[in-house]
Amino acid sequence: MLVNQDYVLATIASGAWSGNTPTFSGAMLLQVVVKATTNTTVFDFNLTDKYGVIVAEWKDIGGELNAQVSIPLRGIYTKAISNSTADEDFKVELNVDEN
Repeated sequence: MLVNQDYVLATIASGAWSGNTPTFSGAMLLQVVVKATTNTTVFDFNLTDKYGVIVAEWKDIGGELNAQVSIPLRGIYTKAISNSTADEDFKVELNVDEN
């Protein structure tokens, strides 16, 4: 198992941010970590495929999302934070097993 980390420091503006992943080919998403600067910040996070289909979604997260998942990935995905109660920096990390 080779686990790679897709990591970005995201700056929220007007309660939202989005960015693309690298291109995945036959990968498995294992963990999603999204951490606001302050633990009282509430936000939503989703991962969307190239067709606009939401493949994973979490709502009303307080401070930090740390989810263990098993989602197959192929292609480029959009990571999006929305409805943030504060405009601040977020750490966004996807841990992916690439075969």
